Amino acid sequence: MASDYIPPAADDADFDFGQFPGYSPSPPLDADFDFALAVYNILAGYSNIFTAIWADTDASRSIGKMYTLSYGPGAALSVVRMSEKNLYDQYTQTDGGRAEEALTDIDTVDLNVNTP
Repeated sequence: MASDYIPPAADDADFDFGQFPGYSPSPPLDADFDFALAVYNILAGYSNIFTAIWADTDASRSIGKMYTLSYGPGAALSVVRMSEKNLYDQYTQTDGGRAEEALTDIDTVDLNVNTP
């Protein structure tokens, strides 16, 4: 029963799902998301601690915009135009982007983009 499960401390997590009778993981190749099609190193800033990722409601790999927000030193809000695979807009503590409003701090934790 789910009520019997007590998760281990985060530092002790071993992800051993064998303790649950009847559970068997899917073969690894069933979860192939084909991420290796291309790699684009275009995000603003130099922090790799991402706290939020958002996309337009009609976005896909080839249309719309994707928004990423990173945290800490080198934090940035990046707006990526998916049709061109380029950085459409960026906001850091030193660059105010198209709206000319730089980030006021680097403790960014959430993002909500209201897109049409």
